[in-house]
Amino acid sequence: MTMTPEVFEAASATLAAVKIKPRDVNKVLAHLADKGITAASDAGLLTLTQGDTVLPPASVFRALTTQVPDLFYLDGQNQVAAKADLDGATAMDTVRAKAAYIQKFGTEAWDALPTKRQDGNHISSVVPDPGMTAAQAKRLTLAEKSKFISDFGFQTWQAIQSRR
Repeated sequence: MTMTPEVFEAASATLAAVKIKPRDVNKVLAHLADKGITAASDAGLLTLTQGDTVLPPASVFRALTTQVPDLFYLDGQNQVAAKADLDGATAMDTVRAKAAYIQKFGTEAWDALPTKRQDGNHISSVVPDPGMTAAQAKRLTLAEKSKFISDFGFQTWQAIQSRR
């Protein structure tokens, strides 16, 4: 994959928007390329595709924090505190993240995790992203929907609602 400054800037902006701190953006993008995910910049926004499938960048990056944590500076927000924190962009991403967690920490640690965060700091399984589907948008809380509309605009919200 040829890294352009536009792709680098779009990836950096997306990671910053979802409060994920990469150790090296180039290594994150290289890891995605190794997985067959193509990164491009469209009007300053990051687009990720795998074959013909468009992937929501925020969800992909969030899944990577659990699958390949060495690529990121993890703080309390990104640490796994519940099984729901391991939900990925796709069902296969979720399975991989959960398997990686069990491999790293063991089945006892997995069994000790609550299903959802209990401390009120729940990390939604859907990260608000302009590339999300209508089904993903429906799972957002009212506060997350409001923040999304203020950040990305009502027209973007309407475009997501028309997707299937």
